[in-house]
Amino acid sequence: MRIFFILLFLFFANNYFAQRMKVLTRLDAELNESSGLLVFTDSTWLTINDSGNPAVLYEINNRGKVVSRTTFANVNNFDWEELQMDHHGNIYIGDIGNNKQSRNGLTIYKFHKSKIGQIDVHTEAIDFYYPEQLYFPPKKSERNFDAEAFVVQRDSIFIFTKDWSKPFTGISKIYYVPNTPGRHVATLLRTFQTNNISPYRDAITGACWLGNDILILAYGAIYHIKDVHQLLHTTNFVQSKKYIFKKLKQFEAIAASADGKIYITTEKHRVLGRAKLYLWSGMEKK
Repeated sequence: MRIFFILLFLFFANNYFAQRMKVLTRLDAELNESSGLLVFTDSTWLTINDSGNPAVLYEINNRGKVVSRTTFANVNNFDWEELQMDHHGNIYIGDIGNNKQSRNGLTIYKFHKSKIGQIDVHTEAIDFYYPEQLYFPPKKSERNFDAEAFVVQRDSIFIFTKDWSKPFTGISKIYYVPNTPGRHVATLLRTFQTNNISPYRDAITGACWLGNDILILAYGAIYHIKDVHQLLHTTNFVQSKKYIFKKLKQFEAIAASADGKIYITTEKHRVLGRAKLYLWSGMEKK
């Protein structure tokens, strides 16, 4: 009887997860390493692949099919990890991945959305480095200089680092970089504490605006930040609402539409198959 109730609980838990995390579509095979996501129109999204893939920005429809490709002049994909757009229609591609902690220069590329679908698009380069990183790579206890998430706020870019330290701390550093072309020294503002169980559950993989709030994505959770000013402009304690996923997947990117719908992508998995686009509806109603 005990086993019956355990199985019953697992059934309803999985069903509850399925209701909150709905698969919208599988992505085209060339998008098996989707690492950034942006809602572009009412029926299309923009996405990118991470390291080892062409420097191409893809527009996809609600069937996961590629409907346009944007290529760039004199741009490489060392490790593209994040995709954002500001209120002026400027798009930002973050070549900020640093898994091995060996890069001493990182870049965010900026261009206008009117160039989507064109060939050899010219971009502005926002280059930066972390002054606290003195060794490439640093010792294992200090490996907190990878990043897969940032948000843009007017003339500022705020980067959330991904923790690979051993032992794992779950601490993300928040850096400020000016939203202007050139080479900059990233300014450490504060830290943000996620769970510290494992980097494969708690490391940060994406971020996006949800109206005036910020959502921070980890492999196994979403952190909802309502007091954005406190997070980005003070060192005070920040309260966040945490949503833990019932199933672990390689959740890599998050984006929100103007009407509050929240979308997430995964990478290809050797067991679960192709990369997918999800609609997440687990946010508590106000």
